[in-house]
Amino acid sequence: MDFIKDLVKRKPEYYLQAKEMLLWNYLQYLETNDLRYFSNYHNKKNVKEPRIDLLEQSMTAIYGEILEITKRFEVLEKFRKTHKILKNKVKYNAVMDLIKSIYEYDNNLGREILLEKVEMIRLWGYKISQEKDLFDQLDKIAKGLQAIKTEVEVLESELIKENKTEKVSFEKERLSVEMGLELKIPIDPMKDSVERWFILLVELEKKVEYLSKKNNGKSN
Repeated sequence: MDFIKDLVKRKPEYYLQAKEMLLWNYLQYLETNDLRYFSNYHNKKNVKEPRIDLLEQSMTAIYGEILEITKRFEVLEKFRKTHKILKNKVKYNAVMDLIKSIYEYDNNLGREILLEKVEMIRLWGYKISQEKDLFDQLDKIAKGLQAIKTEVEVLESELIKENKTEKVSFEKERLSVEMGLELKIPIDPMKDSVERWFILLVELEKKVEYLSKKNNGKSN
């Protein structure tokens, strides 16, 4: 039955442009850190589980546009942090799985497959010498991976705090945008795009800057 259900599920759509992604999706991502909000997985029924590599591409594209619109340094830093978390998670999981498979390797399967697994670890940038004990070297690699795991956990904790802060400030910013730009139609996260939201933020900043300069000119 599960196989049949999977067959009728639709392929996910990945947002590659800020104008395609609802503001609601972006806000939900800030609250949950769930990358699937960069696709329509949570917006439609019967959608297949999105691929993590394509979600990362989507996130990269969206944050690239946000950076282009806002020119904000903190956007670039958040993207770098998120990208590093994803990259290190993939590395940790892949190499740890290879190490575990070598420890549990059945020698009856032959040496060729074992050497292939060792070579796959080398492809991740690790040096493994044939002249030294294999398992001693794997132990050292595993300890190094724990350091990577700890770094990921620290970065994730920082990112969660930053995202929650941005989410909390959204309501205040929305009121400021609606009043400052005298919008006739209130901002609706379920209808407005990520692109429109950040364009409006920039427009408000420009208006505030203009009025500030204008007032300073009068006072002088």
